[in-house]
Amino acid sequence: MASPFFQAAYCQPPTVLGRRLQPFSLSHVYLLQGLENGFAVRGDGRRSELFAAVLICSRGHAENARALFGGGLPFWRLFWWSCRWSRKRIRHEADKFRQYLSDYCETPEHWSDGEDRPYLAPWQFHFVHTLCSEYGCTLDEAWDMPVSLARCYQDVFDEFRGDKSLVSEDEAGKIRFLNEETAQ
Repeated sequence: MASPFFQAAYCQPPTVLGRRLQPFSLSHVYLLQGLENGFAVRGDGRRSELFAAVLICSRGHAENARALFGGGLPFWRLFWWSCRWSRKRIRHEADKFRQYLSDYCETPEHWSDGEDRPYLAPWQFHFVHTLCSEYGCTLDEAWDMPVSLARCYQDVFDEFRGDKSLVSEDEAGKIRFLNEETAQ
């Protein structure tokens, strides 16, 4: 199993439903959650939600913003695109899409002190703020940052500021080993 930092740095997006996806970004997760897409909210969805998610994840932040407020693709093109896919092929493509989400949402583990300190603003905005203010990204670059990579950058920044909750690679390996031993 690759470390979450390695995975975040080198993960490559697949082609799903004939469209090459972009790395699953902060913008993608925020937009899909805002649209209550089943793949972002429940981890699974209807056929129409798969097509919508693939369309969104095959474009960057600026292009999705223009499509959202400018009409996107004509309905007839979406209809013909969806008609090309049989139920069996859709299941396979949905599996590929779920794997894509899993690959891009693999993040480092953290120790918990039992206190849950949720963000008041959406977490994606906190990550965008850190990426812009601390790493020099533009807004579009920050919104297009893969989720797992943004989390890794946030974790490094938090650790630099004194946060001690990050589980080291060595500790994570020992935890996995102990979990495997107790499962046997």
